[in-house]
Parts: sequence; structure tokens; C-alpha cells
Amino acid sequence: MGSKKSITAHIPTDYDISIGAVLSEAWHRVKGSKAPIWGATGLYLLLSIALGIIAGVIGLLIERTGYSFLHVGSGLLINLVVLLITMPIVAGILYIGIKRSLDQPIKVTNAFIGYGYTWRIFWAVLMISIILSIGLAIALIPYLLLMMQITLPASLMLLFVLCGLVVFLYFAIGYMFVFQLIIDQQLGPWQAMEVSRRTVNMHWFSLCGLSLIKLFILFVSAIPLGIGLIWTVPMVFNSLGVLYRNVWKKTTSSRVFAETA
Repeated sequence: MGSKKSITAHIPTDYDISIGAVLSEAWHRVKGSKAPIWGATGLYLLLSIALGIIAGVIGLLIERTGYSFLHVGSGLLINLVVLLITMPIVAGILYIGIKRSLDQPIKVTNAFIGYGYTWRIFWAVLMISIILSIGLAIALIPYLLLMMQITLPASLMLLFVLCGLVVFLYFAIGYMFVFQLIIDQQLGPWQAMEVSRRTVNMHWFSLCGLSLIKLFILFVSAIPLGIGLIWTVPMVFNSLGVLYRNVWKKTTSSRVFAETA
């Protein structure tokens, strides 16, 4: 998984975050990136739908056998296979955002670069999912206790919910650069998770604020029949590319920066 020294070598000493500047540049770079990003996003959606249909058919066939344990086990296995096949495309779209931030040529097929790191991405997704699930589990403890007819003081129940949400949000924001680090700097899954988390820690509140603003922009743009998403989805991916460029622009282990040099 890599030594502490090797992880530290990938963590920048410091960087600046300007929310307005990042959003402004990301919006400016939407022109020329809509087709590649939406083309790759379309492939991801079509693949997810196709795999979902296949999974549904397999589930029905197994359910007819009458062996419920097979249904549960196959469902879990199918979900893992879907992650294995689809998440590399998401990582590839994030890589397109980095290339766009550097004014490099981008195309739909750039999204397939993630398949060169399929297993690293898969294990990263699995570990991140487990960590985030712990946060959600803590937040749900009061609900589970109520289901068991166990009552706690309201203040203690609220504390569980808040602690769980804090854990979830901390790691969800902290791992925003994991896929990019796996592809661009060829890090292992745990290395990428630690480098991302420790780098984000330097400006966690600013990056959390930026992420919440982008979620709000996506929500508002989706209201008019989703038309606004044509522009805001590429903007979000571009913003992550701009952030990555600004944070790691001085690194010597980047493949995409080497292509620009």
C-alpha cells in the first residue's frame, strides 16, 4: 500500500482555494467540454441501465429457484460487478476534467483510461463505501433503537445523528481526489485515499463549501426539465479538474502535467 514517506511525497505543502475563481474558470471551460463529458456520461448511464436490466433478469431467475440465500448473495455479487464495470468511466470523466483545465485536447474515449486502473478504483470504491457506511450507521442508531423500543434522551439521540453526519461528510469531502490520484499519479487505493484526505484537510471547510455550492447549482439547474444540466454537469467536472490542477500543479509525479510540459 505504500510507506508513510511515499504518501507524504504526494501531498502538497499548501495551496490556495478561491471558490469564486474556481467556479468562474470551470464555467468558462464548459465551452468545448460539453460533448466529451456528456458523451462519456451518456456511456456511463447506458451501461448502468443495461447492467441494471441484466441484474434484474438474473435476480428474477434466481428468485424462481426458491433459494432465498442465493438471491441475497447474487444481489451483492451483481452490485459489485456493476461497480467494477462502471466506476472506471466515472474516474475517466474526472480525468477529462483535469485535461480540460490544462487546455489539452479532450474526447469521449479519454474516459476509458480508467479501465487501466479497474481494480485500484474498485478497491477504493469498496473501502470508501465501507467508511461512509459507518458514518450513516452511527446516524441511524437512534432510529434502530426506536425500532427496538429502546428510548434515549433526545440530546443523546441528536448527538448520534450529528456525529454520524459529521463522519460521513468529513470523509465524503476528504476523498474527492481519490480517482484522479489513482489515474494521474498511479497511486494505490489506500495511498490515494490518504493523500486525498490529508490534502483536503488543509482547506476542508472551503472545499466543503464549494461542494455544497455545486450541489445547489446542480439542483437549481435541474428544475427547468433538467435543461440546465447540459451546462452545469460539465462545469462540475471542470471545477474538479481546475481544483486538481491548482493543488498538484507543482508535483513531479503527474502524468497529465508531463503531457503539457
